[in-house]
Amino acid sequence: MKNTFRIACILFISVFVITSCESDDDNNAFVLNNANIAGTYNLTAFSGTARETDTSGGRTDTVLQTIVGGNFNNATVTFNANGTVSSTGSYTSVLTTVEDGFTDTETTIDSTDISGSYTITGNSIRISSLMDATTITILDFSRTGLKLNYVESDSDVDYTFDASVTFTLVRQ
Repeated sequence: MKNTFRIACILFISVFVITSCESDDDNNAFVLNNANIAGTYNLTAFSGTARETDTSGGRTDTVLQTIVGGNFNNATVTFNANGTVSSTGSYTSVLTTVEDGFTDTETTIDSTDISGSYTITGNSIRISSLMDATTITILDFSRTGLKLNYVESDSDVDYTFDASVTFTLVRQ
């Protein structure tokens, strides 16, 4: 199934994203722009789900997956005011897959090794590197951090795939 490739893509993309969910207590809005987002952020959490359904061949095959990040080891993302972005560090991801009544759990250590550029448009940020460009929704932005959400959907005549991963980044 297309599942393995899609989940690998989501894991790869998760390297690019991180969030934090603290709100500003003052009445002044903190404007989302390159100058205000500039800084180094610690990746403190990420989690997501994916659902893949294939109805070809006269039967329905559904795969459900969850991913949770932890053990963040100097996992940081740095946004520069000039539109460049980089990251360092590593984290542990636990991927749980349920298919045909069977559950499989895989734990891996991944790195946050990226280098590229970013563009902010509205409430989204597009991160580009040599091989890929990804648009991520900014759920929350404040002086103390970011909360980001990556969504991917794909469908065909007898196939659907929907995934969502949320990242929390806390400004250093």
